[in-house]
Amino acid sequence: MSVTAGFSVSGVSSSTGRGSRFSRRAVSVTLAGALAVSGVVVAVGSATSAFAVPTTTPVGTISDRATGITAGSAPGEAMVVAPDGMIWFTEPAVGGIAKIDPATGLVTEYTDSAANSLPTGMILGADGALWFTDAVNGNISAFDPATLAFTHYPIPRLPGLLNHGLAQSADGALWFTQGAASIGRFDPAQYAAVGNGTTFYATTGSAGGLGGVVAGPDGNIWFTESDADIVARINPDGSALTEFPLPASSQPFHITVGPDSALWFTEYASGLGNVIGRITVDGDLNEYPITTGVAPDGITSGPDGALWFTERTGQAIGRLTTAGELTEYPFVPAADDFPQAIVVGHDGALWFTKSGTDGIGRITTGVASAPSTVVGVAGVGSAAVSWSAPTDTGVNSISAYTVTASPGGHTCVGLGAAATTCTVSGLTAGAAYTFTARATNGAGAGPVSVASSPVTVWAVPSVPRTVTASALIGSAVVSWLAPTSTGGTAITGYTVTASPGGLTCAAVAPALRCTVTGLTSGALYTFTVRATNIVGTGSASVASASLRAGTVSSVPLSVSASPRNVSAVVTWAAPTSNGGTTITGYTVTATPGGRTCTALGTARTCTVTGLVNKTSYRFSVKATNTNGASAASALSGLVVAGTTTAPRSVVAAFPSAGTASITWVAPLYLGSGAITAYQVRWSLDSGLTWSAWASTGLFTSTKLGGLVKTHSYRMQVRAVNGSGAGLITTYIFTQAK
Repeated sequence: MSVTAGFSVSGVSSSTGRGSRFSRRAVSVTLAGALAVSGVVVAVGSATSAFAVPTTTPVGTISDRATGITAGSAPGEAMVVAPDGMIWFTEPAVGGIAKIDPATGLVTEYTDSAANSLPTGMILGADGALWFTDAVNGNISAFDPATLAFTHYPIPRLPGLLNHGLAQSADGALWFTQGAASIGRFDPAQYAAVGNGTTFYATTGSAGGLGGVVAGPDGNIWFTESDADIVARINPDGSALTEFPLPASSQPFHITVGPDSALWFTEYASGLGNVIGRITVDGDLNEYPITTGVAPDGITSGPDGALWFTERTGQAIGRLTTAGELTEYPFVPAADDFPQAIVVGHDGALWFTKSGTDGIGRITTGVASAPSTVVGVAGVGSAAVSWSAPTDTGVNSISAYTVTASPGGHTCVGLGAAATTCTVSGLTAGAAYTFTARATNGAGAGPVSVASSPVTVWAVPSVPRTVTASALIGSAVVSWLAPTSTGGTAITGYTVTASPGGLTCAAVAPALRCTVTGLTSGALYTFTVRATNIVGTGSASVASASLRAGTVSSVPLSVSASPRNVSAVVTWAAPTSNGGTTITGYTVTATPGGRTCTALGTARTCTVTGLVNKTSYRFSVKATNTNGASAASALSGLVVAGTTTAPRSVVAAFPSAGTASITWVAPLYLGSGAITAYQVRWSLDSGLTWSAWASTGLFTSTKLGGLVKTHSYRMQVRAVNGSGAGLITTYIFTQAK
């Protein structure tokens, strides 16, 4: 860690203190007229109160004299405002912390479970807990407003040296000052580690006490070395510490970030004390003396763009503009109130502790209180934000409202006191935002409201799901399921795209199917779907399974027919291609005559009826799928209706050398009537030539002679009835003898 001393200063006049330069700025001082005090009744725990906030309040009205707080509690040096508007403060004299409800004045007190606790510095942590330093026990402690539980982290320290101020850096670490020449860094997440998660960084000032500490606008931690008359800064990682000396006997105490992004601090001591100091992040120093010895203590940046501070011994509240104009508001009647901490409430007023009289005070700034009930409604890259008007409009009517989005800081403005809505643009689709509102009147911008609930800006829909397709001729019907997210607004339609080729179809929501036309029959395609809403079109879905664009099937194969009486039984084999979709049936057509039969599904036979016996027929078959009927198959062989089927079970026997006895069984189907004869013929040359048909009468056998042993022969047999000759059985045998 490196330590640097010194700074550059520009100002009206300058003098040197311990080798450093500083500027004294003249200030114009106004002592505000005494204003009537409105009563506040504050109760502990569940007691009731009669606290009222006027709807229009002049600047500088001091109110309350809260006496209901536990006597001797001495509300102390720290106050914080919670997101719900409750104002929390320390009660060091009774070892606890408390909150006041600005709307009712009701005070609730919580005693620290650690014995002898002395809460000093306090902040609202990023985790929503109230973190505070315990100057007696040496603890860094946390109070959970939800569970009302205290958690204590004893940290290393030198004997007798007290923890004091507290701040939190962007990395979540807590920085604290103590009565030693060092500043501490505490990481609750590392408490179980070596050193209890605590690291100390030595300062070059005296061993006297350190005072206030704050996270600066430059990301560094700024703090005061009260007894060493120094303002200092340290990097969040502790690698570099720079000190800026002040004039002797300044005793800088509390420090805050001003509306001009400079650091402002009180100088409490006598001598060159009674000063409000200002230092830029680059180290340029200005000091604004107060003409009376008032011991300025707590300081905060007001909603009106001025610095407000307590005058501990002056029994007043001071207001200093960044231009150096000072106004003081004394307490009436004067009392030993000893005001210390001061914060800006959600009502736009300044609230402060009064340790001398165990009270909480309130002084108006003239700005309006915070708007309430802020609600965002998502739009396309935007959000319409509405709010309810403040309960206190301040010194005059509201001229405008400013709404700010978080994250990003985009804003919109509603003009006039009657405005209750405006639209924040430039937001990122799909991102979540919260919104705050503040009112502006003649005194300046008031405090920021409680943030709205998160609002997700409309986005394009997510991808459609489970895309499927079914083929038609030159087209496909595509179906899908709706996306899991609409993007926050209604889906208006869908677009289906075929690949390859890029042909599309569109469906108007809520339809979940459409037909892509113009496809090449038989070609393979996949399909993707995109959903569209008012924001735009989302990403493409996962592609469907590949689909062959619809066509009819190829022709059936191997068509054959078997005659029956005035009919024929036709059989065939399935086509080699179904056309990309299931074959639903077949149609058989007889030629001549055009008689038909049909077969459904996977059946591959049917009977054509209504034929004329003794007439020769051939048959063709067409296959049908969802895309239509195929071309006709090749014609079957010639069949005569009414004739018999072929004889069966042909067998050869060899009773003697050179002879063969052939037998058979009658046909299964006799056609139009009784068999009148059987006819046979044979071939000696493997079927190249045949003998003439010879009748065997009704005998189912015949004998052949003059055959040569081991020679192969072919014999055919058929039955004859009144319709003619029937189907032929061909039999091949080898002469055995």
